[in-house]
Amino acid sequence: MPTLKRQRVTRKMAQYDPIVTVLKLFPSTTAWKGHSFVSAMAALREVSGKTFPDLEVSPASAPEILITKIEGNISLLRWMESEQCLVSPPKWPKEILPAFSRRLIPSPYEFINVNMKQKRGTKTRQIECHAYLTMYAMGMDLDTLAAVMDESVYSVLTRMYEGVEYLFKIPQFVIWATATDFRRANIPPRLGHMHVLEKLALVAKLAENPFTVPDDLADLVLESPPYLTYLVYSSPKQPRLTRTCRKRRTRERYYATTEPSPDSETTHSG
Repeated sequence: MPTLKRQRVTRKMAQYDPIVTVLKLFPSTTAWKGHSFVSAMAALREVSGKTFPDLEVSPASAPEILITKIEGNISLLRWMESEQCLVSPPKWPKEILPAFSRRLIPSPYEFINVNMKQKRGTKTRQIECHAYLTMYAMGMDLDTLAAVMDESVYSVLTRMYEGVEYLFKIPQFVIWATATDFRRANIPPRLGHMHVLEKLALVAKLAENPFTVPDDLADLVLESPPYLTYLVYSSPKQPRLTRTCRKRRTRERYYATTEPSPDSETTHSG
């Protein structure tokens, strides 16, 4: 296990600043459009004439008190006003790559723009680590993220490493990360007890958005090691972001100055 994972992160009193608390709990809600933090971000950018007309971001319902608190965090404010805001980087930091199981490495853009249906950890530490991944995928580089959270880059990387580990404990995430086209893939072998209509309904959910599959059925899909190996290495592939599971939350860095990314994207990274 990498040394990075063994280090203990020391909390600082500055981490209890209200805006830092907001950031750490940001992914704990299902809604992106209309979320108070996202709305405040859009409102602040609108002042300088920078908007996100093609993304799910609106300045509506931005709490004035939250805008004031954001303005008090200079590093966060500068990032929001920069061209990197809501522009996903092409890769994850190399320090956290060992946390990605079976070399299934969705890009930051894929991670932030898939509709996960709130499938993430429920404990405070899990939500916080997920938030660090979210902020990075939104375009906040390591130095900026460390400055915003008043932590070291090492501490940020540790949180992100843990966040990836938590992701791979979510069966729906693993299924989605394999980029399997379930319209053409073999049926999971552990479904013999299910009625044919139930099987068809499950396969339809897997094809449209694996995150809509109930936990018990998602576990069942991955129960067979040979079938999991098939999903990872041999199943027919498709882009991870399809029309039925994608959101429009960020742009890819390559498209930052031109137009939003098209629906067809590279299936695997790393």
